[in-house]
Amino acid sequence: MIRTKFILKYLLSLVFVNFTGLIFLYDTISFNQGLISFQSIIYCLNSILLFFFIFIETVFVFLQYYGLDIEFLNLILFNLTNIDYNFVKIILLDKFFYLIYFIINLIFILNLEKISQLICKKKEFLVINKFKIFVSSLLFFLIFLFLPFELTNKIRDKITNFQESIQEYSVLRNDNWFISLKSQIIYDQTENVDKEIYIDDFSNIINFDKYNNIYIIINESYPNFKNKILKEKLFNLIIDERNNEINIKNYKKSWSKKYSTQGAELALFCGKNKNFTDFRIKTLDQFIKENNCYFQNYKSINKVFVHSSSINNFSRKRYNDFFDNLLGFEQLKNLKIKICEGVYLSYCDDQILSYLRNYITKKKNMIIFLTVNNHIPTNLISKTDVLKCNDYHPLNIFDQICYSFHNQAIFNKGLSKFVSKLKKDELLIFYSDTPPLFPLRERVHYEDFIDVYTFEKK
Repeated sequence: MIRTKFILKYLLSLVFVNFTGLIFLYDTISFNQGLISFQSIIYCLNSILLFFFIFIETVFVFLQYYGLDIEFLNLILFNLTNIDYNFVKIILLDKFFYLIYFIINLIFILNLEKISQLICKKKEFLVINKFKIFVSSLLFFLIFLFLPFELTNKIRDKITNFQESIQEYSVLRNDNWFISLKSQIIYDQTENVDKEIYIDDFSNIINFDKYNNIYIIINESYPNFKNKILKEKLFNLIIDERNNEINIKNYKKSWSKKYSTQGAELALFCGKNKNFTDFRIKTLDQFIKENNCYFQNYKSINKVFVHSSSINNFSRKRYNDFFDNLLGFEQLKNLKIKICEGVYLSYCDDQILSYLRNYITKKKNMIIFLTVNNHIPTNLISKTDVLKCNDYHPLNIFDQICYSFHNQAIFNKGLSKFVSKLKKDELLIFYSDTPPLFPLRERVHYEDFIDVYTFEKK
């Protein structure tokens, strides 16, 4: 009897914890992996353990949502008198269903003994009415499934795409606290960035006295992982054995949290200038003249701006009076290259690379290429043979992070071929506009700065 009661309490705890997790924590990283918490299989054995880990899980989903780590708890615990309780109230109300998850599970734990006793007493009733209970549960689930909520939309999508869901998701998942702690352990090994190698613009790098052709590639949402293994795997795709004669320099720069890609373009053309209002509405040539931007030094250079999507996006037609050639989706049609599906209709960035040299028409040339295929949310172009996402953190916690890696791997392989063909009078500047713009809880897996790389023949 005691053994039966223990098993009943264990199964009730296991089902209830995972079911309430699905209902109230569905938008967390954990549920991008699977349905049943691997850790819950262990801590549901004991009510005290269950309470402890439910509390820990609740704390970590709040930290995760705001992109914070466990060190933030130390700040709070040692400064209790300085806490802004109005701000705490706003945080709790903003994601109140995380709090409901904790409260409901707390009530369940406190009444677990009574619930198990009631089920044992009503055993015969439950057996006799098992068909009615099954039908009622099924009916309740179907009604719930068609309610107009974000959660039910997500469940319906997984059911209607069952085959795809089986391939992408497993039955078991890791709790959010486990994922967060694992991330911190891995990322604590990341070296501190030397502030001296930060740059604001490229005025000291773009040197037409030294180079005849300068290529500038702005990579949409480059996944600059904190996980050094992933970061190196991607970069090593650019520099293979054929490129041992290439001189590489690495700088760092900040990214525009206000204006995203357009902020990166403003910084390229005019350095520290923050007059985004004028930049957005004025023609580029007019803006550069009025703001005395360093790009006005390149008036005599053949300047080409290439974008794999439409030039109409974000009114980039206003660049027309500054560049000698402005090329977007419409102008690239004659190349007859493959279209890569994504947020924006665009051609495949890696294929455009092989055509950039076609736009060299003078002795001195500047070719700027703005990619778009890896814009978040991204569509998987195709998987590569570089790695399996299930074997690497954080690729195994969210399909979008995995897709972003594979898409970048495809581009980096194409870039490797481009780099290997650089001449002694050519320079390539390669960097990202922004990190992948996921919510903060996913963005913690990426560096909060931009790596700028320059490539030239030794």
